[in-house]
Amino acid sequence: MMHCKKYLTDKELLLNNRHQIHRFSKLALDNRPLFKEITEYLPFIVTEARIGNLDYISYNPYLELLVKDGGEQLQQKGHSYILEIADLKVHREVLRRIQLFKQQDDRDSVLTYLQLLYVGDQKHWLLTNKAFLDDQNFITLGHDLSNFGLIGRTIENILEEPFLKNYEWALFESLTKTERQIIKLLAEGNCNKQVADLINTSFHTVNTHKKNIYKKLQINSISELVKLYMAAQLF
Repeated sequence: MMHCKKYLTDKELLLNNRHQIHRFSKLALDNRPLFKEITEYLPFIVTEARIGNLDYISYNPYLELLVKDGGEQLQQKGHSYILEIADLKVHREVLRRIQLFKQQDDRDSVLTYLQLLYVGDQKHWLLTNKAFLDDQNFITLGHDLSNFGLIGRTIENILEEPFLKNYEWALFESLTKTERQIIKLLAEGNCNKQVADLINTSFHTVNTHKKNIYKKLQINSISELVKLYMAAQLF
């Protein structure tokens, strides 16, 4: 019996998402009719938007499918409707990162971020990649994490508490370089003594840093720290 080979795992699809966007950008510029034809049938979001105000120039049918009964409002309001159904705190961070991205000189770079949309009684985490289509427009690909099987559900579970409880992920910006290094080593499974040996400091110094980290991030356990670290790495 012949079995079909699954060429890309869910994890590989997540990683390849960043590379897809350059292929779609080139296609949009070189062969517009073919770009429109292909994106009509893709099982993920493809949008083109103005760099200045993020207004949609176009979006494929999958976005209408995602918002369900909001399709008519999406047609009328465009990107403004997405703002209405987006989680505001997460979206503020998204806008901050987009503003920084606009200031970059490297037009070949890709911005990766997570969005959270509320559609009816459902939450949709979107793994999103944005790139410069040309000097005036962005192209964006958005994948619903619920479509990535086990790894998608695992990521969603990691995100839920850190992102939705107190948005502690934003507090990462208050950490020092040493504290970030210690968090990484702790999240990788090292104990305080092992961390001390790896960064050439004392056990007591690491313990002091750890207490300060817990205080800054408003957490009380290593399990919370690991979840928050993983969420922050994704965002």
